[in-house]
Amino acid sequence: MANRRVATLKWKGSVGPRIEKIIEKLKYESGHCIAYLAGDMKYQVSHLSGREFVVDLAARTCSCRRWDLCGIPCPNAIACILRKGQDVALYVDDCYKKATYLKAYAPVISPLPGQDQWDKPSNETTRIDPPIYKKQTGRPKKKRAKDPSEEPLVTSHEGKKLKRWIYTKPYACRSCGQEGHTSKTCGKQQNQASTSQSTQGVTQSTNNKPTSTQTRKVGRGSGMVRGRAMGRGTCRERGMISSS
Repeated sequence: MANRRVATLKWKGSVGPRIEKIIEKLKYESGHCIAYLAGDMKYQVSHLSGREFVVDLAARTCSCRRWDLCGIPCPNAIACILRKGQDVALYVDDCYKKATYLKAYAPVISPLPGQDQWDKPSNETTRIDPPIYKKQTGRPKKKRAKDPSEEPLVTSHEGKKLKRWIYTKPYACRSCGQEGHTSKTCGKQQNQASTSQSTQGVTQSTNNKPTSTQTRKVGRGSGMVRGRAMGRGTCRERGMISSS
């Protein structure tokens, strides 16, 4: 800030050297403009390209709006200022002026000595301790306070919030690796599978049930082979088995 302050004091004009270069370039472009006085510091400017512009030096505006945006007179405005015989720097915005720069860099940052030269506290009472922490009553909150403008992501037809699933693919069991269940329900799934297999076996055996003639030959034993050899049917069935 001190260097900027010293450099600003060396300015020769009322604006900085960078702004002076821009003004000189715009003066060269203003040679293609012809200004006609309309009255009350208002001019009509005709460009060599055939375009027409309206310049108001009192309001510091031009219909091309270049002067309004950057604060530096455009070539159309410079043509009017030169016809009036005034300095272009007078119509530059105040933010580019020397007085504004000096006011911006006027504050002085005071230098500081080394840490070894700092004043040491006489006692411990001057030490700044952190504030005393007091545990608040109740369970700490885990959810953030939502803004009233925030809306729920998904709601049902009854107005209740629905769960938001974050799984992008079906989860799999860690024990067997199959999808559709977890390791906690893995045993239940296997039991259901075995039950379904046994049910299918019963249905198949029911479909393959032997005829009445075969039943008479087999008897009511515990097994197929045992029924043939050691059947406990009627005498007629025993006679058939012995004769066979």
